[in-house]
Amino acid sequence: MAHMNGHLTQLVRSLLAATAIMTACAPTPNSGHTGPEESPAPPPLARTLSVAIRAEPTTLAVRPVGQGAGVATKLSKRMFSADLAVLDADGVARPYLAETLPQLNTDSWRVFADGRMETTYRLRPDLVWHDGTPLGAADFVFAFRVYATPELGNAASTPISLIEDIVAVDDRTLLIHWKRLYADAGTLHSSLASGTGSIPPLPRSILEPVFDAGPPSALVNHPFWTREFVGLGPYRLARWEPGAFIEGTAFERHALGAPKIGRIKLLFMPDSNAVLASMLAGEVQMSGETSIGVAQVPVLVREWGSRGPKPVAVLHPSSWRAAAFQFRPEYLTPPSLLDPRVRQAFAYAIDKLPINEAVYDGQLLPADTTIPPTSQVGRAMDAVITKYPFDLRRSEELMNQAGFTKGPDGMYMSPTEGRFTTEIRTNAASDNEAEMASLVSGWRHAGFDVQQSVVPVALAQDNQARATFSGIFSYNTGASELGMLAYLTSQTPRPDNQWSGQNRGGWSNPEYDRLGDALSTSLDRAERNRFLVEMAKVSSELLPAISLFFPVQPWVFDAALRGPTLVASESDVTWNIHEWELQ
Repeated sequence: MAHMNGHLTQLVRSLLAATAIMTACAPTPNSGHTGPEESPAPPPLARTLSVAIRAEPTTLAVRPVGQGAGVATKLSKRMFSADLAVLDADGVARPYLAETLPQLNTDSWRVFADGRMETTYRLRPDLVWHDGTPLGAADFVFAFRVYATPELGNAASTPISLIEDIVAVDDRTLLIHWKRLYADAGTLHSSLASGTGSIPPLPRSILEPVFDAGPPSALVNHPFWTREFVGLGPYRLARWEPGAFIEGTAFERHALGAPKIGRIKLLFMPDSNAVLASMLAGEVQMSGETSIGVAQVPVLVREWGSRGPKPVAVLHPSSWRAAAFQFRPEYLTPPSLLDPRVRQAFAYAIDKLPINEAVYDGQLLPADTTIPPTSQVGRAMDAVITKYPFDLRRSEELMNQAGFTKGPDGMYMSPTEGRFTTEIRTNAASDNEAEMASLVSGWRHAGFDVQQSVVPVALAQDNQARATFSGIFSYNTGASELGMLAYLTSQTPRPDNQWSGQNRGGWSNPEYDRLGDALSTSLDRAERNRFLVEMAKVSSELLPAISLFFPVQPWVFDAALRGPTLVASESDVTWNIHEWELQ
């Protein structure tokens, strides 16, 4: 174990050092923010920035409505939409559409004796939608009406379920009445592609007549959510060619100033080898949204650099990767996966180090829980959680306790279930599929008959497809508090909530829910950290998902592009995209 801990410590140091080297030539983002009150930005450059992304977005909205509305990719969401706040490079919330953010124990954030609250947001002056219609507080009031409608699938999500109502005090001031304490009430921003944590405004001029006339399906199917999108982000939708690309043009009246790059083109490229070829040919200036694998980064940097100025690579530690189990009987095969001993046996049968070397070129930090041990709360979690080092003997002991023995072919079977057979799914991507193949090889060697299944790119953002797997699903989610809250019962995708929510396997535990509720309502940071540690302890014992790695999202780009740089794990590389320059 001492050898293992030493290896992990060295891996963390190596990863940080490598990332620092790769990002050294990337400029540091402006620590301030451009606002309407400052000098106008120079005219956007005429050049187009072409970016390869793996999957075509199913919407450009931060928080879409209805089953099948899907989610925006992080890059498309950041380009075309805006929230009240945005996280900067350090993961600190800054005012975005808001002029200032509410401060606790002031008139802008009042807490009452009965646990209710009020927060007041003042919008920046002269904000307009992409079509030139003024943005007002009433657009937020209307958005809450929409999102609080149960038939549209967002009513039970955070923070919608915690809000009593939103009132437009005047055109620029919105007053939010909260049903109870909510720690993030002063920094409403979207931290996930699903829109969790935010209350994005909706354009009343476009959607209110449709919503008021009904039925809900008319709003769900409105082209606003896709090819007629009108938003508030730094870029406005210029063209969407299905299956090929999306183009955005600079929005001169963007809340934080006009973008410096005049046009950005997002190319849908699910084949990472095609991305490499296009970048080497000079047709694409940037790879994003996992369009290339981590192991391909050194190859691209070396070959591209041999033809001209060395490109820049930013390895952003943005997520937690896990293999989640299915818990809902209507989808589950086999039922024995409900036995925690079986899930623990799977965990003991994973050898992460060779998978890391073979698939990720040794660049990832193996994970034992949701938050990496690079922060105070992460280290506190690491000290108390149950860990599952590679141990095939312990794996077999647990399977024997659960009633399984190995048959003549070396595979587990039981008198009641027969041969143990299940399936693992993952989204189509070179790294995902290589990792899955390695997991399955190890599990089959240990005696588990596990079949592989790949979710095609076209369904990778389909909420129902991601929630109705039969056995195991490997995917990424936030390496943060939001990643912990994703396993609350309330976050389970179901038909009645239009399959929204991050708890895709439907795990439910009363103690975990109690701790999560306490976490969401506590306003004290030290207390919140204690709840997080307790949640990590519970989940590591009962194992709704096996922690695999803390992936890095590779962004590789032409040296002529200035602006992208390494940011905190909870933030996004594209947070300051309006400041990027293409020389």
